[in-house]
Amino acid sequence: GARLSVAGGSLPRDARPEAERFRAALAATSPDLLVLARDEAAALLDADDEPAGLAERLAGLATVAIVTAGASGAAIGDAGGAVIVDGGSDPRPVVDATGAGDAYVGTLIARLANHATWPPDGRTLHAAAETAARAGAAAARVRGAQGRIDGEAG
Repeated sequence: GARLSVAGGSLPRDARPEAERFRAALAATSPDLLVLARDEAAALLDADDEPAGLAERLAGLATVAIVTAGASGAAIGDAGGAVIVDGGSDPRPVVDATGAGDAYVGTLIARLANHATWPPDGRTLHAAAETAARAGAAAARVRGAQGRIDGEAG
């Protein structure tokens, strides 16, 4: 019943050897969930597609692939293709994006962790990605990784 989730680690665009090793590891493990930022996905696939195209291609390496694009939202790819999830409309300015990706991934996994079946249906994935986008946006609106977001105990 265990599920494997993999998130990127700031894979640079010109990191061909690292990208090849990462692709091989993904092929060997077939993760249930893969979450990468747009730049990481582009480096991994050596492609400059939009998030939806990248997510659709990454779905061949994981059951569900999500490509994040900051305030622009994300794309969810699976065997059925890819869908876009809006990034929301938080009017507050971005102060520091440090920790926003971690907030996104942590929230996404928390929302999906107890789902009875895998992969979850599209509605469940979409709702989890929307909630994760709000968490990432909240983290980006405070200074640094040690900043506090509204409602957080400190």
